[in-house]
Amino acid sequence: MRTRFRFVAIDDVRPGMVLGAAAYAQDHGVLGLKFPGGLVLSQESIDQLWAHQAEFVEIEEPDPRSDDELAQDAVQVEQNLVQVFGGLDMAQPAVAGLFQQLVAYRSGQ
Repeated sequence: MRTRFRFVAIDDVRPGMVLGAAAYAQDHGVLGLKFPGGLVLSQESIDQLWAHQAEFVEIEEPDPRSDDELAQDAVQVEQNLVQVFGGLDMAQPAVAGLFQQLVAYRSGQ
């Protein structure tokens, strides 16, 4: 089964969720906590994230969408980003590159 990644506010994190990327917590530039990507979160690890004032984590979860639903979602994502980028010059390489990266990221590609 496919998986997808999404950012979840620490308030919404539950035991059993899987970190999609390493989670770091720093205080004044000092690393206070680091959990590896792929870690299955327990209540204890969530409590540690809370204690270190983490605000969100990236979660990996099953993606139940069909190929057709993925394609429809990708079109919707691109349309939304076209509106966001509407006032910018897409001929500028940095703007075009950022747009393409956001489309790829938001589409799960």
